[in-house]
Amino acid sequence: MTKVLLPPTETTETEALAPANRKAPVHRLFSRLPGRRRGDRRPPLPAPTAAILSGFAAAVTGLAVTLLMVALGVLASGAGADTSRGAAALDAMRAGLLAWLLGHGSGVRTATVDVDAAPLGLTVALVGLGALHARRARRGTSARTGTGPGTAAQVIGRVAGFTLTYVVVLCAAAGLGTLLGVHFHWLRLLTGGSAVAVSAGVLGFVGPRRGVDRAHRVLPFVVLGVLRGAAAGCCVVLAGAAAVFTGAVLTSVGEFADLVRALEPTSAGAVGLLATFVLTMPNLLGLTAAVLLGPGFTFGSDTAVTATSATVGALPGWPPLAAMPASGAAPGWVLGLLAMPVLAGIAAGWLAAAGTPTGPLRRLAAATGAGALAGLVVGGWVLLSGGAVGPGRMGDVGSAAACLPVAVATLGSSALLGGCVRLLAGARASRIN
Repeated sequence: MTKVLLPPTETTETEALAPANRKAPVHRLFSRLPGRRRGDRRPPLPAPTAAILSGFAAAVTGLAVTLLMVALGVLASGAGADTSRGAAALDAMRAGLLAWLLGHGSGVRTATVDVDAAPLGLTVALVGLGALHARRARRGTSARTGTGPGTAAQVIGRVAGFTLTYVVVLCAAAGLGTLLGVHFHWLRLLTGGSAVAVSAGVLGFVGPRRGVDRAHRVLPFVVLGVLRGAAAGCCVVLAGAAAVFTGAVLTSVGEFADLVRALEPTSAGAVGLLATFVLTMPNLLGLTAAVLLGPGFTFGSDTAVTATSATVGALPGWPPLAAMPASGAAPGWVLGLLAMPVLAGIAAGWLAAAGTPTGPLRRLAAATGAGALAGLVVGGWVLLSGGAVGPGRMGDVGSAAACLPVAVATLGSSALLGGCVRLLAGARASRIN
């Protein structure tokens, strides 16, 4: 009876997990990495140290994963069957390093080819991987991001340390690639690597949800309306490009299958084809968006596709290119696809005007700014989707520079129209009420 009335003894979380920690060597191994885990007794790392270590871990992890995947694909495909194992392994490592650097927009310069196209899917994956490392470091530091004074300086310092470490590792890898006989565009490498590191650092150390909450507390309603409308316009363009590209692939599925069978891929080769398709999907959608905007794109010196016509010449045997239209004038209904950017601008202007509870002039200004910002983002995405992908005629791939001003003008003017419609709808609703 006495034992029943005694209060239960309190057991801390660390003491409860201590036996499991002693029996789990994997847990002890990972508990030594930057970032604190449950049951870890050691004190958290200082914020600057955690930022530097997370930048190093993000760069090394991205390089290791890319090297492993590309090396396995090259070795499994039998590309080095005619050489020794050492030479084949060296070629595989060189290919993996090349792919990782291309993901940062470095480009490649050799005696016969100058490649400056970047697989945007790999770039997005590297940003996501870096954001995960930065987020883990933020959760394990002693000075977490709060709302008090000096918060902006703390975040800037962490992102700066993360970026500096990341770029140092990137330059060291590029120097190793130079020793292996591959030369890069150093200015493009530094610019692209810094952009990847800064994006990953901001996403990780601030976080999307925390960033949105802080933006709602700090930014004026006009700016919030512009950002909300621009995001909606970009999403509409992306969805339209994805729908058009998917429809083009489905209508030419027979040719797609013929190209796959012509390559005669092994199991590893099929995985490699799927990987290249996924990693270049943002590029393909960007070229599709160039068609929706009007100017279109070129894929080689003798292939050009616009919304009104297409001229298709010799193309590589890459299965996604089965979505290319036939040469000649486009059907009349294809011109209706040009309404997609207009609808995107109307959506951007509508949301921007609806989210700006001020006078009509400011609401129209917010609508126009949202459309122009969405056009700037879409135009930049379209331009980044192209670049030289090989020697000879493949040195001219991508959209014309006119896509940027066309995107800004189209989405900006249609956003103004959407803002006017929103004001008229609001005025009519107020008269009815």
